[in-house]
Amino acid sequence: MLSRRDFINDLLLTSTLIQTGIHQAKSSSKSEKRIAIQIGAVCFVDEGEQQVLDNVQNLAGVNTLFLPVFAYNRGLAGRGYLDGNTRYKATVADHGKTDYDPGWFHGGYYATPHMKYYKNTVFKDLRAPEFGNYDVLSAVIPSAHKRGMKVNAMMADNFRGDLPNAKKLFQVGLDGRLKYTVCFNNPEFLGFLMGLIEDCTRSYPIDGLLWRSEKTGSLMEALGLSHNSKGAGNPGCFCEFCRARAGQEGISVERTIKGYAALRSFAAAGLSGERPVDGFYVTFWRILIEYPEILQWQRLFRDSLRDTYKAIYKKVKSIKPNLPVGWGFSSQQIYSHLYRADAELKALAGYTDFMKFYIYANVGGPRTSRYLDRLGTSIYGDVPREQLLQFVYRIMGYGNEGTFDDLRRRGYSANYVYRETQRALKGAKGTGIRIWPAIDINLPSRRYWNDFDDYSISKPESIKKAVRAVFSAGSDSILLARKYSEMQLANLKAVGEAL
Repeated sequence: MLSRRDFINDLLLTSTLIQTGIHQAKSSSKSEKRIAIQIGAVCFVDEGEQQVLDNVQNLAGVNTLFLPVFAYNRGLAGRGYLDGNTRYKATVADHGKTDYDPGWFHGGYYATPHMKYYKNTVFKDLRAPEFGNYDVLSAVIPSAHKRGMKVNAMMADNFRGDLPNAKKLFQVGLDGRLKYTVCFNNPEFLGFLMGLIEDCTRSYPIDGLLWRSEKTGSLMEALGLSHNSKGAGNPGCFCEFCRARAGQEGISVERTIKGYAALRSFAAAGLSGERPVDGFYVTFWRILIEYPEILQWQRLFRDSLRDTYKAIYKKVKSIKPNLPVGWGFSSQQIYSHLYRADAELKALAGYTDFMKFYIYANVGGPRTSRYLDRLGTSIYGDVPREQLLQFVYRIMGYGNEGTFDDLRRRGYSANYVYRETQRALKGAKGTGIRIWPAIDINLPSRRYWNDFDDYSISKPESIKKAVRAVFSAGSDSILLARKYSEMQLANLKAVGEAL
């Protein structure tokens, strides 16, 4: 039986579909829909190139591939996960291998590195060792192109700390320790990145390049609000290169460090249940007023990330001027108004051809719930839990998506997908940026709420609604995420049926 919330959301979406259906029917013949999917090299090794391409093309109508060719992130390049207890079979993929031991995964470059491009960096041990000499781009591109499918190389800035010289690329935290995440102002990292970009662009007939960073900056790190944070964080970066850039911009490093130390103490006290004398929100703003350098350092991070985008864009265009280049926002755009302030599409005009835009309805619910629990111990610790949820709904423009239990059990509605797709398209209007709305299929959600059994699971009907919502909102593209290796074939078939 449908709940009142589900009934109302379905009714709203149906009304929208009726109003836009005639327009969509008239315009569909003018522009081909682009259906993309993210697929790691492991899938082609486990199942064979032709079988994988048959599945995604025949079941879901896929005509574009995003291949994570450089990734140390098992979430992008690995096999599927077992989501919590083995009795939750609804999240287990029904194809390929189901090796849930993370020990097999290493990560790295899943193509062939041509070392002549890596002269300006000390980091050279980049080849992913899992599959020997298997080169996913050489193996997949010819077959995909024969089928009329485009292939985009996808790269992420995740790294490992146990590789030779990798630590020379890393950030330095507030406490002086390495953070095991790369620094955008570090010349060794930039030298490696430019080599990687040139290597991939020159060596393979790719149809586009996506580089993704999910870093959120020092402000959210200090508050413990970054993705998967478990407490007050270790903000950064405070390496010599970031300090030098700050000096050039007139930012006091000494006062910045004092400010972030105060902010981290504030966050740690909130997590321990200690309420400030004047309340959480007032105290938070008091720290920002006393140390405006906190926001200056956050802006420095944002500008450093955008400069990295510009450097990649310039490098690619110098080699292949017509090759599309794009980025991926952090999935925090689903639930964090703090992150969204830094994620403005119009600001990326001039060095962005396309954007992966997260609209994860299924896992977005549990992630939002988990994030707001942390938010409720820091900035908004004075606000009752359900009131905080309604407040975030309003400032994010989501309407009423239900209670915390609704989010965990059902995720976001198709109406959320429709609204977010429209927001992305409006945000990119006039910029020339193509939007790839990314919906999640079988991305595990239970591990974000480990003490809650009745959690949101991707099902064919919810997938159909999400796909219809994306296109009824005016998009001509959709990206099936997070990765093929964890998707059930019935849910891929649902995409095709919705189309």
